[in-house]
Amino acid sequence: MKKKFIILFFSLVFSQNFRENVELFTHENFIKPSKDDKLEIVSIMQIPNLSLQFIKSDIFKANFQASIVILNDDVILNQNNFEKQITAERFNDTVSRRIVTILKASNIVENKNKIFSTFYLKDLDTKNDSEKKEKINLDSIHKSQSLTIYQPIFFKKIEGEWGFGQDLFPTNIERVEAVDNELIFNQYFGGFSGNYSIRIELLDKSKKVIWSDEINDKILSDNFDFKPISIPYDKIPKGQEIGIKINLSHNNLSTSKLYSFGLLDSYKYFGIPNLDQALEQMIYIYSAEERKEYRDIQDDDKEIFFKKIWAKRDPDRTTKENELLEEYFKRVSFADSQFSRGSSLGWRSDMGMIYILFGKPDEISRNSNIQGTYNIETWYYNNVSKNFVFIDRNGFGNYELDPPFFY
Repeated sequence: MKKKFIILFFSLVFSQNFRENVELFTHENFIKPSKDDKLEIVSIMQIPNLSLQFIKSDIFKANFQASIVILNDDVILNQNNFEKQITAERFNDTVSRRIVTILKASNIVENKNKIFSTFYLKDLDTKNDSEKKEKINLDSIHKSQSLTIYQPIFFKKIEGEWGFGQDLFPTNIERVEAVDNELIFNQYFGGFSGNYSIRIELLDKSKKVIWSDEINDKILSDNFDFKPISIPYDKIPKGQEIGIKINLSHNNLSTSKLYSFGLLDSYKYFGIPNLDQALEQMIYIYSAEERKEYRDIQDDDKEIFFKKIWAKRDPDRTTKENELLEEYFKRVSFADSQFSRGSSLGWRSDMGMIYILFGKPDEISRNSNIQGTYNIETWYYNNVSKNFVFIDRNGFGNYELDPPFFY
């Protein structure tokens, strides 16, 4: 049964092509100082191929419109509009999460309260659209008298100009990546002119300083400055909360601000909050040997185990992404959102299990038994000639498989 299931699962991953994905784009705002005490908001929107409908002609093509809007309350300060066509030569690329179109907008705004951003995407072929609005976090800017410290902006390397120097692409402070065995970031500060001293300290979870650097310089104009900082990756403790403390001094004034950041682990890329949860959610694909290894695994070996499991199941090692891994956790997320009941997790339910293993059914029928005492829902999978019957015996939406399915 186990070997047969694995073959079925591989074939279904690529026969299913879900298109309710326009909301899968990600967005981020980064704040740095500008002239005349204004702020520059650099907004990044990343649109994965999976979020769009590709139409096959000589090659695969997708068309979309997007906008990035900056508002003060409900008053539009700046609006940036985009319309693009993107192409792909292979079907696998059309359903990729990692192949993304990046849109960037840079807007200069007054330093006001209640600044918001709105990111909007519309697929021009399906007409599906999605809008996401968020308040820009000005609380990340620390002010004390005339001294101002801005949240560090960390980078990874992506070819292009993103507003911070060639090939420096800003990243979320909770998902920091190493570049050439270093963490690299820009530290912005200001609010004054003249001589200053800035000290950068790396703190472990006990607030012990494990690395530091100090710079003395002078601000000549514009009342702000920044320094590029790099920290050797081997100085960074793994698996614990880490902090960057910024100490700024000017004349007889001084202030400091502590920012926490998180390293990007391989599993976090896929929206998995922690490794223990990810390993538990993978129970449907473990072989007997892997299941035994999972029961006995030590904490230090968990990420190695995670990577090994998915490396063996990578259907196309010529690509950077592992399409099966991405599809699996996308189904887990969908199952949790659709089939959770009270404290019962959706991915653990019978419907969640079948959805994770086989994907979206080709057909669904709903009816009641002859006496009308319970509800019946049947899922049909035409490609594998299978159907699954779920019965809700108590009327509370707790559907159970009849008969049970053993994975």
